[in-house]
Amino acid sequence: MLVVAIGTKNPSKLEGASRALRTLLGSDFQLVPIAVDSGVGRQPIGLETVVRGARNRALQALSKVASADLGLGIEAGLVEVGNTWLDLHVAVFKDRGGRETLGMSPGFPIPRAFVEEIVREGLELDQVADRYFGTHDIGSGEGVISLLTRRALKRQELVFYAVASALIPWLNRDLYGL
Repeated sequence: MLVVAIGTKNPSKLEGASRALRTLLGSDFQLVPIAVDSGVGRQPIGLETVVRGARNRALQALSKVASADLGLGIEAGLVEVGNTWLDLHVAVFKDRGGRETLGMSPGFPIPRAFVEEIVREGLELDQVADRYFGTHDIGSGEGVISLLTRRALKRQELVFYAVASALIPWLNRDLYGL
């Protein structure tokens, strides 16, 4: 059985990651949630920062669970592409040999007014969205994407795609040299 230490206790991240692992690995895994610090602040901005946060989470989770085969870190953050700010999720798997794989979710646009408030006040996207939509702790539930899509899409799906994408090399070790 594959033991995966995941560097979060966030319910939406756990649900999406568990579904990705179950879809691609069947039931032959154990997911062990560990609360860790991303080391990049509460609202990561920029792709390198988001990736670093996911990597930090994976490494810390792996180091705290002696029985873990893989550490998994998931970090969401804002990335500027041209004139558009996108929110995306990054997943990183690390093994004890130092091998690393990376996957990302689809990105979705964030209103410029939200980004300005995040930068000006040092807030997290979830806090700004909670304030605007009158919700509470949306990031632990269906996520900001749920609010912006009138509940058609959920954060768990973004996590699913990021984790599933990061698993691809582990499923095809010969092709990726793992």
